[in-house]
Amino acid sequence: MTRRGWINLVLGVSVTLNLLFIGFIAGQKLHGFAGPVSPFLHLPRWAETLPNERAEALRPILKKQFRNARQHMRAMRAQHRAVRAALAADPFDRAAFIESLDGFGEQAGEGFRFSRSALIEFVDNLDQAERLKLAADLDRRKPGRDGPRAEERHEQQKPRLP
Repeated sequence: MTRRGWINLVLGVSVTLNLLFIGFIAGQKLHGFAGPVSPFLHLPRWAETLPNERAEALRPILKKQFRNARQHMRAMRAQHRAVRAALAADPFDRAAFIESLDGFGEQAGEGFRFSRSALIEFVDNLDQAERLKLAADLDRRKPGRDGPRAEERHEQQKPRLP
């Protein structure tokens, strides 16, 4: 490669790196720096409130539950695809549609049973103070949710007698 070729190559690499750096800085300014990612980012809502050291102690239970939840979600998506396919079939097969809906319902029930047993196993490993905190935190809102809860909306919509 000639000297001019090397200069063009280095110039191209330099411009590319500068553009990447400028894009990174602009992204930070526009969207803010999120900071380091928490190792407990994907905890179930009922495990989010634990201190990190306590969540670390319960991590084997949570990992097992997360693995099972992923498998369940894959199965739910497959059942959802089956319902869509039966619904879109031409000619429409009522029996196949009902069968796919029943499969979806069974899978949803299995998911509920799994979530129930996962919560029971998790709560069995909490001490009294952690259970009290969990009970209080079950009623808290997720960040970013605005507006009144369903019960509050219901109360607001009740007609008032004169």
